[in-house]
Amino acid sequence: MQITSNLLRLEDFSENSSVSRGATIDRQIKITNAAEQSVEISVWINPTNSFSLPLQRWCKISVPPTVVLKGEDSITVTLTFEIPLQASPGTYNYDVCIETTNEYPAKQLTRPQQLQVLPSDQSTTFDNTPRFTTQPATSPTGPHKLQAGQPFNFTMQVENRSKRVDRFKLLCPDLESQWTFQPKYFQSSSNPVQQTVETDGLELLPGQVGAIQASLCAPEYMPAGYYQPTIRLTSSVTENLVLLDVLYLEILPNVNLEISMFPAVRRIPEEPKTFEIKLVNQGNIVRELRLQAWDQEKLFAYTFDLPKLTLDRGQTSYITLVARPEKRWRRPFWGKGLQFPFTVDLKNAEPEAPELEAEPLALPASPEGTIVWQARPWQHLLLLALLALGLLGAIAYIIWRFLFWTAPAPAVPPLPQVISFKAAEPAYQEGKNTPVRLDAAEPAYQEGKNTPVRLDWEISYLNRVQKVTIVQLQENVEINRKSYSFLPDKGAFCRISTELRQRRATEGSIDCDKLPSIAQRQNYPNGELKENNFCEEVLLSEIPQQSSPEPSPSPSSDSQTPSLDELDTTLRCQRIITSASQSGDSVFRIEVFANPEALVTPAAPQSRWQRWFGRRSPASSSAQNPEQPIATLTTDTIRILPPEPEPVVVSFFSTQPTYEEVGPPLSPSTNPDSSPRPKLGPIQLNWEIANPQQIKELRLVNLAPDGSVDRELRRYSVNDGVPTELRQYCAIATNLVCRNLPTNIEAVGEYRFKLVVVPLLPPVSSASTSQPAQTVPEIAAITPSIKIQARPPEIITFLINGQNVLENPRQVYVINPARGPIELSVNWSVIDGEAQLLPAPGSVLNSGSITSPISVPGQQIITLQVTNESGEQVTRTAEISVMEATPPPQTQSDSAQPTPDAPSPNPLAVPSDPNGLPPFELPPQLN
Repeated sequence: MQITSNLLRLEDFSENSSVSRGATIDRQIKITNAAEQSVEISVWINPTNSFSLPLQRWCKISVPPTVVLKGEDSITVTLTFEIPLQASPGTYNYDVCIETTNEYPAKQLTRPQQLQVLPSDQSTTFDNTPRFTTQPATSPTGPHKLQAGQPFNFTMQVENRSKRVDRFKLLCPDLESQWTFQPKYFQSSSNPVQQTVETDGLELLPGQVGAIQASLCAPEYMPAGYYQPTIRLTSSVTENLVLLDVLYLEILPNVNLEISMFPAVRRIPEEPKTFEIKLVNQGNIVRELRLQAWDQEKLFAYTFDLPKLTLDRGQTSYITLVARPEKRWRRPFWGKGLQFPFTVDLKNAEPEAPELEAEPLALPASPEGTIVWQARPWQHLLLLALLALGLLGAIAYIIWRFLFWTAPAPAVPPLPQVISFKAAEPAYQEGKNTPVRLDAAEPAYQEGKNTPVRLDWEISYLNRVQKVTIVQLQENVEINRKSYSFLPDKGAFCRISTELRQRRATEGSIDCDKLPSIAQRQNYPNGELKENNFCEEVLLSEIPQQSSPEPSPSPSSDSQTPSLDELDTTLRCQRIITSASQSGDSVFRIEVFANPEALVTPAAPQSRWQRWFGRRSPASSSAQNPEQPIATLTTDTIRILPPEPEPVVVSFFSTQPTYEEVGPPLSPSTNPDSSPRPKLGPIQLNWEIANPQQIKELRLVNLAPDGSVDRELRRYSVNDGVPTELRQYCAIATNLVCRNLPTNIEAVGEYRFKLVVVPLLPPVSSASTSQPAQTVPEIAAITPSIKIQARPPEIITFLINGQNVLENPRQVYVINPARGPIELSVNWSVIDGEAQLLPAPGSVLNSGSITSPISVPGQQIITLQVTNESGEQVTRTAEISVMEATPPPQTQSDSAQPTPDAPSPNPLAVPSDPNGLPPFELPPQLN
């Protein structure tokens, strides 16, 4: 089915579609461009089956391949078919194709066509070809108009011009899936009551005419435009006969649009300020819409979540309208509320190309809603009444302020207060962390170095402080007192709070970051840094006890520096020395004395009414006793404990006094009666140390024979408990106990070990770095001499003629001169020493064998001796007895045989095998 827009149309003006072989036929097609813009088109034909492929060679098109068609113009294209004489008769099917090469609403159009090729001796028409007509008739210029979803009913009259009974069927092959096509075939009935019956095909006799009724229906939301579905009539007799016709349809546009709003009335603010608008596009045109709402007095502002939207064909959309009050003063204070209507205005969105918009689309009536703006709550009315009362009160206050108001009394300068004064640690150790430190600057002090412990405190309003006194109490009895004044003299270093530094530096009075360093300030003359009193530092000088302290003037400032009375300074002193060093409980109290000028109270002011109509009050002042402290603060009880005991090495020894050199295990079979051997190396140590919490480090040292350090074996840090490498061997309960700690000593020799305990020391304070380092006595212990002895020599095997000498030390051999000498074989294997075979050949390898003949009777001793590095010897001896066998009685023939010469003696001569003699000739054997 071909669909065209209302801008590009294709019309066929040819009526005859039959031609004989060897003839020529012309087909004319008219193409119309209904748009205002020009379009570039291409025209060609496309055969629809393989039988129709020769049409491409026979056809000539009257226009070039590309033609420019102006707006609202048309062109006629002539298709000339030259049929050769050898062409096959039959029906040739093809499509006329038109394609636009630029942007255009319709990209490609096709029109199905047929061409009947007849034999050369026949007329231009077939007498037996069926004839059909369609009612109502449609054409490209007169398409049938209908709405989307409305069926198009038509009737096809068919005449069977053949001489055979034929059955016809009507098809619409190129329909889309949304379209429906329903043909109905009516056949004449022999029943006079029922003249026609419905069948599955139209069966016609020769020359008979029948009708096919069909219904073609487009989908409900089919887009508006021109549609050209092709219908096909098929014959059961002539299967290759294809009769086509085109239905020209125009789907009319449907602009039906439905709008509704829910709810119609809202009570605000009791109910939500939202309305829901429902839009339903019931037409077949895509709608682009804009929404806006308004009320006549513009009391509310109306916003949509989708102010502009596009609705597709058949689409439903829900839009939320939010109404917010703008003129809030119009809300009533009482009553039933303000009720007013508002209107939702629906408009078509402006198209992107206004020239393509022919006329505005129809819109439904705009829905109206109602808003009831409820009265304000009673609290608002109460607030209005309170506002009126407040106005009356303001008037009364103005009158009182002018006549009866009394200016506040001048602010009495705040007196200094002790902000903090505390001890950093609740207890201290005598001789270690002493003297006592109160919030001390250093966390610890080195033991044995009388480093002075310093105090920290913080006092507000430094400019009104005359002196500060530190009192030490024991059992509520004062035992020491020290006073400090604020003269630029030698003393402890104090600094002002950081907040004041930042404030003053921001104001630009003094740049604290450019002040000299502490070391440079100590070289300045007294009073040279007066402008720094409130900014960087204050120097304290100790007041002698024998003279009463006089009030010290506060440090003055230059003309460009603000007065000290204008500054709220904070004194934060650090590193103040105390004299507490003996064990016991102490309490410290700080006393702050103010300047006399800071204790003066100014006169009370009077109102205008009192000054005009009353009696003036005389100026008066009062002062406190400057000899009494204005602020005191006491620390908690500070306990100075006796010194903790130092670490003590309770024991330090090896697991056994003697070790044996590491080597392969001894064979138990070779020394069955040997005594237990010493343990194999390396040397293992045991120790126990009391007071392990005072240990910083352990050092294990190997000593030379003269007692000097040969080398340091290992170091262990015990600051955080037992180190990882010692956890397998050591544990801390009350003491640090280590058992079976292996060393790397395995060589033969005598050794002594030294265990050095390094006790904990407090870190050296910055104030005492110039003093010489403290000498720490060494805590050490030395083990007795430990010996690693060489492994004893060992004889693994010692065999003579395969017999173990250990089991059979005495062996007897009998020789037979008639049979000649016997062989004596000696085999041995030793370890851990040098082997000697005595009396000959002497030194031999640790494993080997010797073979020697024996032919002379006698007794020999063979000894295997093994000596190790320490001179230890192991011997094993074999006694060899050689005897001559008694000869049997000789016959005359035997006595005539010559006697062989006797061989020379050999110490390793081996007797003959005694098993070769008769039993009665064997000599006595040793048990």
